[in-house]
Amino acid sequence: MDSDNSDSRRRKRVGFLAFPKKIREWEDWEPLDLDEKKLKSVLRSILKESGLELDELQKVYDGEWQASAVNRLGNRVMIVVWTKYMTSVGLEDVEDLYEEMLEVRAHHAVFVTTSHFTREAQEFAEHLPIELIDDVRLGELMPEAEIYEVKDVFVTEKGDGEAMDYFKTRRKRKLFGLMGEEENIEYVDRRYLPYAVYTLGKPKRAQEEESKKLFVDLSTADIPYIEERELRSANTLRKIMELPEESREHLLDLVQYRGLSLKHVEGKHLEILERKGLVVSPTSRSGEKSIIQIIGDELSDTMNVFAKNVSNIPQPRESEINYKKFEHPWTVSDAMGRQRVRANIRIPEVDRPFDLEHFLNTSTEVDGKFDADKPRYNVVELRNVLERLYDKKVEFKKIVYMPYYLCKYQTIYTTRYLRYISPSFKKEIFPPKTAEYDVYEFIDKQPAIPYVILGAAIFLMNLQRIEETIHLFSSISIFVALSLIVGVILKAIFRTPRKVPRYGGSPIKYGFPSIHSMLSVGSLGFIFFVNPLFLIILTPLTFLYIYSRIALGVHNVRDVLGGAFIGLIIGVLCGILVYQQLNLPMEMEAFFTLLFFILPLFYNRWEHESI
Repeated sequence: MDSDNSDSRRRKRVGFLAFPKKIREWEDWEPLDLDEKKLKSVLRSILKESGLELDELQKVYDGEWQASAVNRLGNRVMIVVWTKYMTSVGLEDVEDLYEEMLEVRAHHAVFVTTSHFTREAQEFAEHLPIELIDDVRLGELMPEAEIYEVKDVFVTEKGDGEAMDYFKTRRKRKLFGLMGEEENIEYVDRRYLPYAVYTLGKPKRAQEEESKKLFVDLSTADIPYIEERELRSANTLRKIMELPEESREHLLDLVQYRGLSLKHVEGKHLEILERKGLVVSPTSRSGEKSIIQIIGDELSDTMNVFAKNVSNIPQPRESEINYKKFEHPWTVSDAMGRQRVRANIRIPEVDRPFDLEHFLNTSTEVDGKFDADKPRYNVVELRNVLERLYDKKVEFKKIVYMPYYLCKYQTIYTTRYLRYISPSFKKEIFPPKTAEYDVYEFIDKQPAIPYVILGAAIFLMNLQRIEETIHLFSSISIFVALSLIVGVILKAIFRTPRKVPRYGGSPIKYGFPSIHSMLSVGSLGFIFFVNPLFLIILTPLTFLYIYSRIALGVHNVRDVLGGAFIGLIIGVLCGILVYQQLNLPMEMEAFFTLLFFILPLFYNRWEHESI
């Protein structure tokens, strides 16, 4: 819309009924010095009260804007926005805005001024979809807009073309071209996620501050972290923030005091927490699991608790860590038999993987093509909740933007949105993906499969000597179990961070020693006492395992060499003391043989347990 036509339309108002006293001169007003970024922040706050989310804002004339927003049903609505200064904004000025709204067929209108509105103007707009923002209201909204001034942004690795290809491949189509509804891509928008950056506790050494950074998505309250080459998120904080305020306070009390008497928590809020599965109480069935889930969880929890207890041994280079506040027992009564309610949430342990700036490339240039999402949560409110969760002083540092693409899919009956986040990882931390990378990843995720296949072949070829074969695999199972236990204990003691994070939430997330190297090199020491000819097959596989750990960046040379040395000692000892000298009852050896083929299932589950 050009300025001449716009000005002519304002003066003539062709096709609309004129309001009484319509004799204003347009030269009486001046446009406000309000930049687009701050205006967007103000509009987001205003429209949120009407259930609208700002989508686009476009300047059509000095002091006049057109905006579009999305309602809760996903429908787009048009909004006329005026930002003008007058000595006082009277009835006829608001009538002009209303005429403009009708003329362009807008659904809402917003008038922003740094003066005030007359009583007649306020009464006229009271029952119309017109929002009047005077100097007082603008003063209340502007600090919120300025609090989110952003100077740092993460860098996106993919461009518009890659984003479109991604969304096209995920568009739902008709089944066999006949059944269901086919989606259309309505639009793809460039957006910014606002991340609040916090630090937990007061570091004793300067270098510790980096590992205690915590990022929180202000639009969802999710806590992002890096796992392998992916940006993942923990939803513990989101679950808490989505609760009604009083229910949230009850839950935080349960976390802070490790459970309370049932009589102090009974009522509506206890029922809400039970329905969300966030508490365990004598009155609920929350937390019930199948037998298989219980066995798996018990094995995982036992190893976690064991590792954490060992890790409490004071180290020369690191202070003692108290993990008790992270544990929420499943018992629902105390020593006196009184019924109690306990929190049933998993609080992420904040360490290096949560420090996004350590792994991702950042820039100081905010791209004007990306519109920032409106923060849903207040940084102070989130800080207060984090302090109670972690029982530490939490300090808010800054806001950082994460770029992403948002796609709207539409059918006749449904609307859905899909996000695409592709951060740029630092090359000095994440090695390039070579042609052999898939092989290394397979070894990383399924390390036991090649050995299980070899073991199955050996087992089938030696069925005629079944007792000797069962004894062999029983001894191998003991060697694997001892290696895992020793490896987890050493990891928990040394707690060295990995270069590229792996296995978040499990005790093997630490670096030294490399358990892959322990098992692969240890198998050489063990198999030497069985049949040295097997070394011809296992030695190349061992070197491949060792090299893959460094190639993926999940271990350094020290982790690999240390793990190889420790594993070799365990393998030799098991070859001499277990395979050659230890004879268990046949039933027990058969059980350990069966365990050789079942253990990898538990190992993979425990290894990749999510936060």
